[in-house]
Amino acid sequence: MFRKITLSSLLLLTLLIMAVTFAGAATCPTSTATMTTYGSGSSTTTIAVAANFSQPMASFLTTYFTVAYPAYTVIMCADSTGHFEATIDAALANGQPSPYSMLFAADNSPVSKYPTFSPYLYAKGIPVLFGYLPASGQALTISGLSSLVANQTSNFITANTAGLHSKTVSTTLTGGTASVAMANPAIAPYGQEAQNILNAMLPIYGSSFNIPTNVPAWIKTPLTTYGNITLTFNAVGSAEPAGVVAKSQICGHLSDGTIAWVQFSSTDFQLQQTAVNFGTNAGGNQLNSYIKSWMTHPPASRWNSFLTTWCYVTI
Repeated sequence: MFRKITLSSLLLLTLLIMAVTFAGAATCPTSTATMTTYGSGSSTTTIAVAANFSQPMASFLTTYFTVAYPAYTVIMCADSTGHFEATIDAALANGQPSPYSMLFAADNSPVSKYPTFSPYLYAKGIPVLFGYLPASGQALTISGLSSLVANQTSNFITANTAGLHSKTVSTTLTGGTASVAMANPAIAPYGQEAQNILNAMLPIYGSSFNIPTNVPAWIKTPLTTYGNITLTFNAVGSAEPAGVVAKSQICGHLSDGTIAWVQFSSTDFQLQQTAVNFGTNAGGNQLNSYIKSWMTHPPASRWNSFLTTWCYVTI
């Protein structure tokens, strides 16, 4: 027996179909990326943002749409730079335009990969090694950090008074059992920099470790476990007691007594984060122009003030 279809049930079915269609209409070209939409204009542009810069960009886009630009919608996709560049490179190799109007990379790879699109420096990122202190309420915490180990190498490490140090990591923090999380160095620039930092620190204490060929037991393996810096950050305090992330991710906790950290602020380890506008649509061009206006037009300090707020080095 067939059930009678009422007008109300037909309307509900129609709305459900429309909702599914709308939800599926906007997706990130990179399947592993997370998507957030800003604005509600008829002209849509999709941008690729390295995971470390996703929160600052979200803040910036909120300001962007508060000021004006109602005609546009910006879809922000956040993931590792390597994932984004693989998607972009595949499109360009097939003679197609970039699926992203802009790329905000976590390193300076666009300078060599996309020179014809005039990449430019937008931030200098600082890698940090951090963990939550016992009073933070996190499930996994670190302790024994009341003082720094003597003879720290100041060339590439600075720390707060309760900070971590390379020798602390391999002894007090881990005891050879706990894991330190790092992003996959093959696709995430902050993971690559974590590898560089750890390889630079370990020989100071006579270690023969050389990541990725010879990985210490206290580094989370496989190194592919965390595909971007957001996943790495989220693992700290839940899956791992410590991790190497971006300073921007802990920026709001630097003075609240919940974390201990080491920042690697030497120019040897800063990430030269570079943006590129592929010029694929008006929305991307407008956003690019607005960002550059913050960098160049009076007051000239606007962009650098923004970067400082999020714990980046000024450009």
